[in-house]
Amino acid sequence: MSLFIDVPKVQVLRPYLLYVFSFVGAGMVSGGVVHYPLNESYYGILAVLGGFVFAIGAIANELSNGRGFPGFRALFSLILTSLLLSFGIGMFAGGIQHFTDFPSRAAVLVPLGIVLSFIAFCLKSKLFRKSSLKKVLVASSLVLSTAVVSLFVLMNIADGLNAPAHTHGEEKVSSNLPAEDHSKHPHNK
Repeated sequence: MSLFIDVPKVQVLRPYLLYVFSFVGAGMVSGGVVHYPLNESYYGILAVLGGFVFAIGAIANELSNGRGFPGFRALFSLILTSLLLSFGIGMFAGGIQHFTDFPSRAAVLVPLGIVLSFIAFCLKSKLFRKSSLKKVLVASSLVLSTAVVSLFVLMNIADGLNAPAHTHGEEKVSSNLPAEDHSKHPHNK
């Protein structure tokens, strides 16, 4: 057994571990965010820890590019944007995964996650500079439109899922209103 690290193994493990930190971190955040109402302390801690796991992966990714350790401002910016990105992705993914479990909550989490993750990505990638602003504004309008449409569509679907189920004789539904006569509707002519 050698005391030296085998370079080819590091070249395989490093990118793998970077992916593990990124995806496990985002998964922990998505689980924590979407399940938060069930057990606030446990899922709150899970989400925060997931954010930090994601941020550690982002820092390790920066260090692996050969530019050395970033300065304080760059490190702070990297951590902040990584946390925002992980929470945005977590809201988006968690909302999709658990839409039928928490329809009203997920209907809001998905579009908010889309917007938050896009803003965080633009900040992390330094796209709010003058040279990139036109491209970002066009992309922002598409992302915002997608988020608004998804909010309305998902809220409508959530309202249907939250409504009392249609019964087939199992339960008596009572109403003091007279039954409507559908024989004169245009589709019956």
